[in-house]
Amino acid sequence: MDAGADQVICYENADFVEKVMEVTDGRGADVILDSISGRVSEQSLECLAKYGRLVHFGNASGEVGHFRTVDLHSSCRSVLGFSLGTTRKERPQLLQHAADVVLKYLADGRLNIKIGKRYPLEQAMDAHHWVESRQSVGKVLLTVEQDGGAKLSF
Repeated sequence: MDAGADQVICYENADFVEKVMEVTDGRGADVILDSISGRVSEQSLECLAKYGRLVHFGNASGEVGHFRTVDLHSSCRSVLGFSLGTTRKERPQLLQHAADVVLKYLADGRLNIKIGKRYPLEQAMDAHHWVESRQSVGKVLLTVEQDGGAKLSF
């Protein structure tokens, strides 16, 4: 909730389809951002509103999800794949406006990114293991000491 969410539902601890339908009075969510894939993607479609959009941008579960085309056309719902890497490579101009806005929000303090842990660059493997453990909350930063003791974070 610190990040501005009105509702937080953990897909591992609750029937999130039921909860989404409850908090939307049975209408469903207009937009679902899915970085998990597999069964979570399939369940996300179940709680997507008519004319809603499911944006699939990751495969954290390592599983493959399956959709039935009949579940899309009659409800006017859509599924969209998105890759920041592909977009950055193929159509970088599409990112320019968003980058300008995000950088402005960072500069003036309207966007506060939670830092979960900091690791020196030499401990990058530990940082990676921490993220893979799924215990991390917030961003993980790698720090590099420059000559003179100044630290840079990435």
